[in-house]
Amino acid sequence: MGRSKKIIAIAGGIFLLILAFFIANRWMGRTRLNEGTVQGNTGGNLYNSGLFCAYGDTVYFANPADGNKLYSMDPNGDNLTCLSEDAVLYINVDEHYIYYTRNNTDSDSFWGTISFSNYSLCRMDKNGKHVKILDADASICALLVDNTIYYAAYDDAVGSVIYKIGIDGSDKTKITEDSVFFLATDGSLIYYAGDKADHDIHAYNIATGTTTVYLSGYYWMPQVDGGYLYYLSPEDDYALYRMNMRDKSVEKLISERVDHYNVSGEHLVYQTSGKSNTALMLYNLEDNYLYTIAEGFYVDLNIVGNTLYYHPYEEDAVYYRTDLDDIAVGVFGGI
Repeated sequence: MGRSKKIIAIAGGIFLLILAFFIANRWMGRTRLNEGTVQGNTGGNLYNSGLFCAYGDTVYFANPADGNKLYSMDPNGDNLTCLSEDAVLYINVDEHYIYYTRNNTDSDSFWGTISFSNYSLCRMDKNGKHVKILDADASICALLVDNTIYYAAYDDAVGSVIYKIGIDGSDKTKITEDSVFFLATDGSLIYYAGDKADHDIHAYNIATGTTTVYLSGYYWMPQVDGGYLYYLSPEDDYALYRMNMRDKSVEKLISERVDHYNVSGEHLVYQTSGKSNTALMLYNLEDNYLYTIAEGFYVDLNIVGNTLYYHPYEEDAVYYRTDLDDIAVGVFGGI
């Protein structure tokens, strides 16, 4: 083979290697879409900062013992793995990715020393690699439905404004300028309580992109579970009600003031600071019994399976966990 042919062959080989590299890189960087109906986390957990989220046999969570960095573990607490140096809120998970909003406020952390995208909406592979910023603006809430994330971004003039964006970071669209924060879904509609023009419960149709008034009145913190719409009534000292979404019948579940709550199946957990009682409570919706989990004021009530995670107000370094089936209280400290 002549010298010129060797040069051509080498150049051709280099070209093929470069082409293969770019094809592989593009293939690896593609966004893998979900098929069918997907909800990234429960509405109840997202009402409570979305610090825990389960997918299959893995729990993803903000580790209180390590600056709320993103970790994974088995449901029993084994196989703790740090996935990201980011401090995280509003964790959502699907088959391929983990989604979250950054909360990098700790000045001792690397991210806390810089301001770029400290509160952005992010996506990463489930092994902790390939972080992608979906929206660099400050994001304070996130709900994954199918292949779209619905989230609140802060606006100085209005407050929290609801947007939607594709899981590939495309097609950012404002849904409402109402100053709202909480989102709940049944898979086809997204529900939220107005906070600016009214206090109705609105329903955003995912398929059509239209919004209607679902329930007119004065309501707060709507949550959907098991065919019921749960909500607080500020006019009734924040008592907790639920409405059967099939026949629209309404029942009052908790008469005392409810500050935070989460519902999952038969388990309704709520924090009350009523006139005679400040405690974390469990109400079993099937057996109709009420149980005091702990006296005091607790926040971030996240439920994974039958386990409740929570911590005292202004003491977020250690979480407690309670088995809601046998009311066994233990300490969950991460690592």
